[in-house]
Amino acid sequence: MNEEKLKEGIIAILLSYPEGFTNKTIDRLIDLFYRMNDKKRTIPQNNALHVLFQQLSDECLEKGVEMRDLVRDEVPIQCTPANIKWLWKKVQKGLFKKKSTTELKKTGEIEIVYDNFNKLVIERTKGEISLPPFPHDSKKQKEYEIQPLPADYPTEGNDPDKIKF
Repeated sequence: MNEEKLKEGIIAILLSYPEGFTNKTIDRLIDLFYRMNDKKRTIPQNNALHVLFQQLSDECLEKGVEMRDLVRDEVPIQCTPANIKWLWKKVQKGLFKKKSTTELKKTGEIEIVYDNFNKLVIERTKGEISLPPFPHDSKKQKEYEIQPLPADYPTEGNDPDKIKF
């Protein structure tokens, strides 16, 4: 629910009680607020996640950290935004049983995954790398364009349910 719809909802509730605020009015407003905040993550949050994946993969590449350092695998795998996202989803699935970032609630869940993902990255890189601050600035989000995977990029074997972690 966007801000304009929230305002309309609040006005409708208040107009239905011309005698003034009552406990029922307050309960309806609280219910409306909770329904508004229980929505899935927003498009700007999605864009911010992809900026975060790009920033972390850039830093890993710069410092020579490979995905096998993060996932404890024997096969050398380059840190790409897609691979970082795959690892994020593993953490997310472990915490909330949600496979897609589209299923995350816009308040609370992204922050919890971010904090746990950051702990994993710090631990597995022995403190050499930590996540950059979560990108909230829409101007910075636009600096990073989401790049499609190359046509020859191997996609089989990237199912989080089938890769050992």
